[in-house]
This record gives sequence, C-alpha cells and structure tokens, in this order.
Amino acid sequence: MFVHPGDRDLAAHPYSYRPQQNRFGFVLAHPGGLRPLGRMLLAGAVTVDGIDEVQDLESRADVPGNPWIIETPGHTDGHVALHFADRDAVIAGDALVTFDPYTGGIGPRVVAPAATADMATAVASLDLLVDTEAQHVLPGHGPEWSGGVRAAVAQARRAAGAA
Repeated sequence: MFVHPGDRDLAAHPYSYRPQQNRFGFVLAHPGGLRPLGRMLLAGAVTVDGIDEVQDLESRADVPGNPWIIETPGHTDGHVALHFADRDAVIAGDALVTFDPYTGGIGPRVVAPAATADMATAVASLDLLVDTEAQHVLPGHGPEWSGGVRAAVAQARRAAGAA
C-alpha cells in the first residue's frame, strides 16, 4: 500500500489522529450526521485494521494511470489527492467531499472538523485541487462532481465560510 509519509502512523493505527473538534460532541450538535455515521459504524468503520507495511508515495504513483500526487493536508497530515490528467479527473478523497457524513451536508465542501485535523489547512489545500483544472472530481464521500474542480472548490469555500 502506498501512503504519504505524513500518514504512515495513521495507516498503522486508523483513527489515531485528533480531529479539530470532538467527534461525539460534534455529532450531537449536528444530528444530520447521525444516520450516515450509524451506517458507517454498522459497516465496521471503527474496526478497520491498520497496515504496517507501506511504501512512500512519490510525485507520481506507480499504479495504473500513473496519477500525479497532490499533497492536500488538513483532513490528515499526509492527505493526498490523485490527479489523472489523461482522464481530466482528480480523486480528491476527503479534501473535498460532496456529502459530509458528519453533518448530512450535500454539495462540495470540506469534511467536518470532527473528521479533519486542521480546517484552515484543509481549506488552503483546496487551491492545489484548483491547480489541476480537472473537469471531474471524485470525492471520498458523495457522488462525483463533473462541473469542474474550480466550481467545486468555490462552493466548498462558501460552505466552509458558512460553517
């Protein structure tokens, strides 16, 4: 498994990072997240095993499609996005989601501070997604966005300002 060096410990110990806000308290204040998070728990989200044997990511991933690695810290210290220039697509992961399971929020946004280590860094990382100029955004949660990464990031920034 490939992993950014900043997430090597997290790969070995899932959920070991500290989010910006307490998860339990956040969900109590945002009941829209109760149902999606309940489904994640029932699916085994908290029993994910860690992985000790990892390889560090380089600037290009030696995987099919040979994507560019874009460092997008904030959600976690070593969060990355994968830019498939030949497909005009970026896998944003949790740098930009179109459904936030912690709030139930729909549309492009940064995942909630209950699942993000540093919101200010996460919002700043959105600029790096814009640099790809990709038409298609594949988020960590929610449906794909095919309205262009620039529009998705603009909407995510508005959502972050309203939070």
